[in-house]
Amino acid sequence: MKYLNILVLLFFISACSEKPADMNNQLKYEKDGLSFSYPANWEVTEDFVSEDVRFVFVESPGDAIIKIEVYPTEQSFELKEFVELDVEALIKETPSILELDSDNEIKEVKTSINGTEFHGLKYEFNISVVNIDVPHVSESYSFPSHEKVAYLTNQVAKEDHGKVNGGFKQVLATFKIEP
Repeated sequence: MKYLNILVLLFFISACSEKPADMNNQLKYEKDGLSFSYPANWEVTEDFVSEDVRFVFVESPGDAIIKIEVYPTEQSFELKEFVELDVEALIKETPSILELDSDNEIKEVKTSINGTEFHGLKYEFNISVVNIDVPHVSESYSFPSHEKVAYLTNQVAKEDHGKVNGGFKQVLATFKIEP
């Protein structure tokens, strides 16, 4: 979780530098039972296991990120509990130089991609430092398989959401987890 908060800080510092997702070119990620496609100008920056939980991070050239967490089924959560724990960790681990503000409301979200509906949860929050506010939005989705449950969480500054939403949808629509 500390890694996520460091990324949030870096995103804040680099706000307004987001480039549109390169939707004309895509790369394919396949490793140890996970696969998905993502924009060619994005990068898979981490793929590691810690205490039976796998973490994969996909980052845009600006401040958008997709965090993938894969849990053994017996250690998994309902999606709402997962998001609540994620939000709690974000609030607790945010560096003291930043202020994090939200209404703590987690809302349902439906994303339709090529006729397929994905149901997830959305959380909005504001990061500020020295009276400069950067509203953010985060969406989470779960993908259960026979032995594991994967959670995909994307996060970006609200003003950049339109530039990267196609990339988020691309990962979501092509994500597969194998036993």
